[in-house]
Amino acid sequence: MGEFGRTPKLNAQAGRDHWPRAGFVCLAGAGVHGGGLIGATNPFGEIPVERPVSPSDLAFTILKLLGVDPARELTTPTGRPVKILNEGSFISGLV
Repeated sequence: MGEFGRTPKLNAQAGRDHWPRAGFVCLAGAGVHGGGLIGATNPFGEIPVERPVSPSDLAFTILKLLGVDPARELTTPTGRPVKILNEGSFISGLV
């Protein structure tokens, strides 16, 4: 996983720029089925067209697989409550 996907087309310097509309992540371990695929982009790799997954969904799923409750609320040293995640849901079909 990277911080962004990459542009579906090469730029003027024959490279690829950041592309936040679509990307990919490889997951292994924690009960994740090998060889699976979740979602799809259009034929040009530009935008998700099937089962888009948000960064919050990915974080929620990883935390859950690691045995951490994503809805848990922690407390800072000054006593301020902070949720681990404010949104997200489990990505079904991974395990």
